[in-house]
Amino acid sequence: MAADAIIEIGLNVTDGLVVYENMINKHINEELPFMATETILMEAVKRGGDRQDLHEIIREYSMKAAYRVKHEGKDNNLIDLIIKDDSFKMSKEEILSIMHPKNFVGRAPEQVVEFVEETLEPAISEFKENIGLKIDLHV
Repeated sequence: MAADAIIEIGLNVTDGLVVYENMINKHINEELPFMATETILMEAVKRGGDRQDLHEIIREYSMKAAYRVKHEGKDNNLIDLIIKDDSFKMSKEEILSIMHPKNFVGRAPEQVVEFVEETLEPAISEFKENIGLKIDLHV
């Protein structure tokens, strides 16, 4: 009975949930430059850059960009700083291609499919006819 009530409350709270994709993209783009620095560093080292020197440059640029975002309320300019620095030996296009969000999700898409197929679907298969039923809940 308690489990049913918890599920009903959860359904009631999430009914009509709206996902604002533009806001999600905005937040991703705010953090993505920081996430991409390790990949950019590895690629620049492959191209002959000195790992220690590049790491220090990235650290300094990251601190500047973080200050700019958090204290000045401005956009994250970390990638712009890296693009302008010849030490990285990478074109703007190469750096931006590293920045694609799909490069940072790992196995998440496959894991979701595995979970749905192997765990979720077997668990709810006998209750599928009830999916989509609406209830009236007053808390």
